[in-house]
Amino acid sequence: MDAGLRRRLTWLPRVLMLIIAAFLSVFALDALQPGQGAVRRALTLALHLIPAGMVVLTAVASWRREWIGAIVSLGAGAWSLALWSGHWSAKAGLGGALLLAGLLYGAAWILRLWESRKGRPAGQDA
Repeated sequence: MDAGLRRRLTWLPRVLMLIIAAFLSVFALDALQPGQGAVRRALTLALHLIPAGMVVLTAVASWRREWIGAIVSLGAGAWSLALWSGHWSAKAGLGGALLLAGLLYGAAWILRLWESRKGRPAGQDA
């Protein structure tokens, strides 16, 4: 397998997940209102950063286990497309990016499995 393709399949879903987290973090700033106390402002910001934190946790959990990223990203993308009400471009932007990340994680996982079994003789799949 081409080393460049392997490197791209390794890094592309991870970078995409971090971009998605940064994108979601920008919307947390909308929760800050003038006149709020410091504690209420901190709690509101923390509450609105939960989705971005979940994306970062998924990226960290799937750093060496791509199957986790594939399952969680595909599930979150499908959930986002199916249940999120709003303009179609917003649904497609976030849901599509999560689905793409899930597909890339899945491709990286399959490639890792294929490379780990490549050197074994036929019939010795353990």
